[in-house]
Amino acid sequence: MSRRVDFAIAIVVLVFGILVILAAQQIKAASVPDPIGPRGIPTGIGVTLALLGAGLALRRLRGWDGDDLVPHEGTEDDEGPDVRPGSAKRALSIWAISMLYVVALPGLGYLIATPIFVAVVLTLMRVPSAAVRFGMSVGFTIGTFVVFNYLLSVHLPLGMLRDLMRSLSLA
Repeated sequence: MSRRVDFAIAIVVLVFGILVILAAQQIKAASVPDPIGPRGIPTGIGVTLALLGAGLALRRLRGWDGDDLVPHEGTEDDEGPDVRPGSAKRALSIWAISMLYVVALPGLGYLIATPIFVAVVLTLMRVPSAAVRFGMSVGFTIGTFVVFNYLLSVHLPLGMLRDLMRSLSLA
């Protein structure tokens, strides 16, 4: 894409974020006190969009005279149509692995199924280093488990580890 198109899209995202913020301010306050209130989430989304749009616009302006960040299609670094990250084969493979993950999640549990799922997806996305795949898989699993299970009190399925986790008072 040309730099002008990138910049125009960034400005559209920025303006849309501002419009979402303005629309959120028109929402009436709730009759029941709520720390976030009915305006909180729409305002947060609007702020996020505005900040991302502004960041993209500034990034594009800063690199206006530089080289493109992404090589043009058809350059010599392309691996072929069946192995590109956006290929149908790769997308369908990730979709199939996702369906297997959903089916396996209740039986295996989050702590076993998720690192396997993440590692397989990273492999399909051609992350070259096994150490990086392992670290990302385990780190993502433990991080999201702690956030959801302990901070947000959203209990994820434990599957085969249910008895062990309960005996250790971790669930």
